[in-house]
Amino acid sequence: MTTLPRANAQRVLLGSVGAVARGTLRDQDGVAANAAGSVTASLFDAAGVLSGAANRAAASSGAGAYTLALTTAECATLNVWRVDWFDAGVFRASSYARIVGGFMFSTDELAEMAGVAAFTTPVRLQAREWATNMIEHQTGAAWNPRYDVDAWYRTNLSMTHVLTCRPVIALRYATVNAGSVVDISNTRLDRVAGVVHDVGWYGQCEIGYTHGYDQPPETLRRAALLAAADVLLRGASGLSERTRSATNDLGVVQQFSFPGLDHPTGLDFVDSAIRAHDHRIGEVG
Repeated sequence: MTTLPRANAQRVLLGSVGAVARGTLRDQDGVAANAAGSVTASLFDAAGVLSGAANRAAASSGAGAYTLALTTAECATLNVWRVDWFDAGVFRASSYARIVGGFMFSTDELAEMAGVAAFTTPVRLQAREWATNMIEHQTGAAWNPRYDVDAWYRTNLSMTHVLTCRPVIALRYATVNAGSVVDISNTRLDRVAGVVHDVGWYGQCEIGYTHGYDQPPETLRRAALLAAADVLLRGASGLSERTRSATNDLGVVQQFSFPGLDHPTGLDFVDSAIRAHDHRIGEVG
């Protein structure tokens, strides 16, 4: 299984300069609340190794919101960073920043969609994240390069293992039993199926690897854009989510589509594109 969060992690473009990791401190009721003292943060990579100094200075960016400056080197490799946030030295929260090789679409493109320009950039970012997570979940693949770690325990010797995320770009490291490093230089890998051959591993196993496509096909990219615009506009329409149809003053009836098992968004074009690129069909193992 994948040990890193598959969704709801901030995405930072590979090679970014001047990037920041974001986090929010909350009170006992989950409401965003400013810290009582100075806020610092510590950054850990996917293997739990501290990057740079501990308790780096953080900056305020709104009610309960804070940012930690990332170095150019910390954005230079596909990775997943865990940020631990501290208020006057007391641990308060963790957040994740995923360094990715690209995005399904830009927020500028989203702003050009009819009716969307009025939404702020943070809101458009949330809509893009929602659409990206939804499509990755529904298709079973990442459509831009990213990094993940698989961990599993095997009680009997096995010569193959199927990785959770695919297609696989490259294996980065492997360990067995309490972190003993495995030489993966000659490991045979079926990149499309995500099958690691001839491993012969036993016990607690872990693999870090990059996976995903260089970029989404245009049809799927367009589908993500439409899905993001739709979720924004539906939420701002004032209509109840239970509305099936509406009639205007001229007697014109407008019918609303709804998501279901085979149509996750209820939008014909979007759902057709998702089904056409569903990598969960015919999975190995």
